[in-house]
Amino acid sequence: MVDIRRAVTRLARMGHSRGFGIQSPWSYRFVTDVVCESYPYYRYDELAAAAACDGKRQISLCRLYFRLANFFQPRTVVDYGAATDAYKRYIEAGCAKSSVISIGKSPAAGNKTMLADVYTIDMLRMNVVGEWRQVYDEAMLLSHNGTVFVIENIYGSRESRRLWREILADERCTLTFDLYDCGIIYFDKKRYKENHTVNL
Repeated sequence: MVDIRRAVTRLARMGHSRGFGIQSPWSYRFVTDVVCESYPYYRYDELAAAAACDGKRQISLCRLYFRLANFFQPRTVVDYGAATDAYKRYIEAGCAKSSVISIGKSPAAGNKTMLADVYTIDMLRMNVVGEWRQVYDEAMLLSHNGTVFVIENIYGSRESRRLWREILADERCTLTFDLYDCGIIYFDKKRYKENHTVNL
């Protein structure tokens, strides 16, 4: 049922493929050169052998994280709620200087905060699971111009759909990209607020 819904959604979004309708030069380049880039990077085969991905959807997300890391070159990456270390491997392959901090679904013993040892965030990957609200709120305080968030499965549950609507309404979340399987937020106070629907 989920695959059927995804296929129907992709068909409905055909008019949003490859940057169609995007006026901003930066956003257009980001969609065409990063989000929808289909070039077979030399590391893909090597990573596929080292990092087990579960199905086409996860492979697609892993490769997206590789391209995002390669494009943004984030130093501090927070990975929340991942069921596999594949995402971490792909991010580190995309940017050798990235330090990926994997955190679980609840605070470590003795900590009241989820991100107790993090001082700034360049990139966040998260699922809407466990203590996601605490992670998201703390991450917002640690974000800066140039930070990128990736929220997975934005249509997968009532909570995730509510969060995505909240993000679209939040003036701090300058550029948003709705890829259906995930949502990307880019923080840049110099830009006008935009939302783009994209077929991944």
